[in-house]
Amino acid sequence: MNRFSIFLGDFSPRTQQDLTSTARMWRLTNTRYILADANLTPVLNQVIDPPNSFRDVMRVDLTTKPGVTQIEDAGDLTVVSNENGHIALIEYTDALPRAKLFSNWQVVDDTTALQKLAALDFDPGKTLLVATNTPVGQSPTQPEADPGTVTISNYHSKYIKLQADAKTPAVLLFNERIGEHWNVWVDAKPSAILRCNYIMRGVFVPQGQHTVEFRYQPPLSWLYVSGSALALGVVLAGYVAFSRSRPGADSSDAPEKTVPAPSRKSA
Repeated sequence: MNRFSIFLGDFSPRTQQDLTSTARMWRLTNTRYILADANLTPVLNQVIDPPNSFRDVMRVDLTTKPGVTQIEDAGDLTVVSNENGHIALIEYTDALPRAKLFSNWQVVDDTTALQKLAALDFDPGKTLLVATNTPVGQSPTQPEADPGTVTISNYHSKYIKLQADAKTPAVLLFNERIGEHWNVWVDAKPSAILRCNYIMRGVFVPQGQHTVEFRYQPPLSWLYVSGSALALGVVLAGYVAFSRSRPGADSSDAPEKTVPAPSRKSA
């Protein structure tokens, strides 16, 4: 089982009424918006700490599209705004941001990380957990200090650029899944990518202003294999086309062989 599946399993609801585990997963994974039954909002605000962390951004109703007389699939439905609608777009205001600086971090093993992340007395907004196999090179110098701010200045699927203003040495959490072939640069210099909160990406930044870049860079061997496969495909296609164009290549065009008639012997 991969690490992401383990993470999801640990935060799956234990019962249909268990919203605590689900809300903790939403918070850790930067799930800021949920589309659900509008009756869920007051329930979440009663059972999830801190109270009143959820609010309706808008209400809608589901209805059939114009001209549809019989619903066959979801494509036959659309939404219409309705302040008293039965479906709500709910904002979770306490979800961790996509990018955040932390002046306080702990280097822990995976078992401890999962236990801490699930514990209700652990605040993932104040303390970041870093995996032992990607340790930070130093300990926090001012754990209670304001770590500073970070903004995303460029975002693409394989390239992310951030601007960090660290008031103290900090770990930058980029709240997206860590994976193979991701690398990071701080001020145009390669740096060590950290595994944070069990499955997320991070990087250490010294005090000061920094440009941080995450890049997805698969090894060139993948390119060579793809290029070789493409070249082989072109060669095979050319060979087939050439073979079919040769005279006599089609057996239907080949001259028929005649069998001589047997000779008659005189009596």
